[in-house]
Amino acid sequence: MINKNTIVSVKKMLAPEDNKTLISYKVTDAETQENSRIQKFVAIDNNNADYQNILQWVADGNTIQEAD
Repeated sequence: MINKNTIVSVKKMLAPEDNKTLISYKVTDAETQENSRIQKFVAIDNNNADYQNILQWVADGNTIQEAD
């Protein structure tokens, strides 16, 4: 599970079909695995604890990056 206190960045991920529809978030976490930051993809789902932690991270004053 993602810890809101170790999130480095969150970026919007768009559907490849239309490049407009938000489908998930890519989270970069300060926690490391083999000296590399962990990246996770989190679905937009109110029942998802990781998604709720992203919302709390934003409520704490952080900003989600726009998709490429």
